[in-house]
Amino acid sequence: MNFDQIQSFYLIARLGTFAAAAQRLNATQPAISARIAALESHLGISLFDRSGHRAVLTPAGRRFLQSAEKLLTIRSEVFAQAQRGPMGGVMRIGASDTLAVTWLPGFLATLREAYPDTIFELEIAASHRLRIELGERRIDMAFMVGPTAEPDIDSLMLCEYPMVLAAPPRVVGHRRDLDAEALEKLNLVTFERMTRPHQELLGALRSLGISPNVHPVNSLQAIILMTVNGFGVGAVPRAVVARELAEGSLVELTTPLVLAPIPFCACTMRGPDAHAGQSIAGRARDYLASRPASEDIRVAAAS
Repeated sequence: MNFDQIQSFYLIARLGTFAAAAQRLNATQPAISARIAALESHLGISLFDRSGHRAVLTPAGRRFLQSAEKLLTIRSEVFAQAQRGPMGGVMRIGASDTLAVTWLPGFLATLREAYPDTIFELEIAASHRLRIELGERRIDMAFMVGPTAEPDIDSLMLCEYPMVLAAPPRVVGHRRDLDAEALEKLNLVTFERMTRPHQELLGALRSLGISPNVHPVNSLQAIILMTVNGFGVGAVPRAVVARELAEGSLVELTTPLVLAPIPFCACTMRGPDAHAGQSIAGRARDYLASRPASEDIRVAAAS
C-alpha cells in the first residue's frame, strides 16, 4: 500500500468516477484501476461497487475513506512543514475574468516556473459558477468574488477592485460630471445579472431613484469593447480599463452613483488534499504584495 493508491482511492470517492480521478492525476484510467486493485488486494476488501456508471463506495470503502483522509492529512502537514506542496499531475484553477485580464497571467507564469511538472488548467467564469464547481470539486481552487460563507470552503482575501463609470468622449461630449437626471438617460453596460457587481449597481441606482437601461454581458472583454465602441457607459473595475483611460479612448465619469469595490479572494475546499490550493493562495497574496502599489487594485493586508 502506498500514497499513490490512497490518493487515487480518495479522489475516486470524492469525484465519483475512475475517469475523473485519472484526469485529475494526469494518469490513464487503467493505471488508476490497477492502483485500486492493488489496494483492495492488500486490504483484502472491496472498496467500490462498480456495477453502475459511478464508483459507489462499499460499506468497507466508506470505513476506509476515514482512514485515507487521516493519512492524506498527515502527509499534507508533513509537506507543509517542509515548505513544499505535493504538487504534480493537473491543478484546476477557476478565476473571474476580472483577474484574468489583470494580474493573474503574470502570477500563473511564476507558478509554472515553481512547479514545472504540474499541468495548470484555467477556467474563466463568473464567481457564482466557480463557487458551484468548487463545491462539486470540478476545480481545485478558485480566485473569485468573496469571501464565501460556505462552511467547507476556506477563503483568503486578496484584493479589492474599485469600480468606475467609463465612456468614450463622443458618448458624453464635453461632460464628465453628470447629475442623476443625466445619468438616467444613459445606457449602462456591466456584468451579468447573477454577479455581485450587477446586483450592487442596481441597488445603487435604486438609492438614487433612477432606472437607466442596464445591459448585462457575460464577458468582460465584450463589455470593454462595447464601451469603447460607443454602445454605452461601462460600469467596470478601473483596473480593466486603465489603458483606455490613459490613452483617452475612455474617460471616467463623476456622478452621484456610489459603486462598491469588488473584493476577491482565493478559495479552497477543506480536506486532506487542500494543501496544494492553500499553497497557491498564499503565493498569490505574496505576488500581489510584491507588485507596485496602485489604487486600481487594493491589496488586502496580511492577517
